[in-house]
Amino acid sequence: MIRPATLSALLLALPLGACQRAPESRPAPSRTPLLTPRATFTALADSLTGDPMFRSAHWGVLVVDAERGDTLYSRNAGKLFMPASNQKLLTGATALAQLGPDFRFTTRLLGDTVVRDGRMSGDLVVVGTGDPTVSDTLNGGDAMRPLRALADSLAARGVRSIAGRLVRGGDHFPDSTLGFGWSWDDLDYGYSAPVDELMFNEGFARITVFGGARPGEAVRVRTTPAATVPRLGAVEVVTVPCCELRSRIEWYGHVRGPRPTVALRGSVRAGDSVTVNVALRHPAAAWLDAFEEALSTRGIAVLGGVEPDAMVDTVGLALLATLVSPPLREILPVFEKPSQNQIGEILLKTLGHERTGSGTADSGRAVIERQLLSW
Repeated sequence: MIRPATLSALLLALPLGACQRAPESRPAPSRTPLLTPRATFTALADSLTGDPMFRSAHWGVLVVDAERGDTLYSRNAGKLFMPASNQKLLTGATALAQLGPDFRFTTRLLGDTVVRDGRMSGDLVVVGTGDPTVSDTLNGGDAMRPLRALADSLAARGVRSIAGRLVRGGDHFPDSTLGFGWSWDDLDYGYSAPVDELMFNEGFARITVFGGARPGEAVRVRTTPAATVPRLGAVEVVTVPCCELRSRIEWYGHVRGPRPTVALRGSVRAGDSVTVNVALRHPAAAWLDAFEEALSTRGIAVLGGVEPDAMVDTVGLALLATLVSPPLREILPVFEKPSQNQIGEILLKTLGHERTGSGTADSGRAVIERQLLSW
């Protein structure tokens, strides 16, 4: 074995001529022209978008130098596409620019200030502006907390019962509660829940069905975050033996009377449970039902019941309490990162209301288009 030092000495000791060879005639190497950075980028983008895994997909790409206006890459840039959830970046950025990071939603309770023997005369009217934060996400897992705080405000006034009804006032978002292009067969799922000025838990509830201890025993059903939302219809769920393949629950809605109900069918293995997320098809009814539940926990009864479709005039009513949301800066992360559809629709309509006086999706779109042009 020759050690490195010995090898070096050996090489140094060789005469120079021993390392030389007669020159050989070789063909000149072909010189491939170097690609420019733009051509290199184009080749890379083409290889990505042209991958066989996307053979059934459609790409629309436009990359532009923001300072010089030069197009760096283009592929189907003139085609129209549904922008999907990256549209939320434009909605959130415009909301931040137009409304400011300190913007807050407010929900007001209006009614009669006269309270005799604990009873408030007339209706209790709720005026909402689309606050999306009455949710588990922004209340430490307890969407009922802000509603109980409102109930506490009434209890502090000595209210123990409300002679009239629990109803809405105002119409902050007067157009459709469903977003443009939402698919009808998705409407029972939380991500397609309708949007209105009163929103509870981002538009969905969780329904958990617990199987009995033994096959054939009755199941138990629990709804959260409110025990009364949604209202349940028929429950056709049975407890089956543990050897069954798996528990399975289906739900379907019935629109009867002033609010939808949710019916259940399926099977749950003994000792098992199944939880499903269900869209709240009547946003205002869900909020008002949950609030009535919060009032009940504070010992306040609504003698006239809940009428979610009633829209009353608020002239002459006194302000009893106000619920103020966290600022926009705390709402945006809950909106953008999880890609929360209902908050996006609320911000769109809120932009329209705050900047044009009309809380519609078309008005909100106009505000965003003007903002993009200014940018």
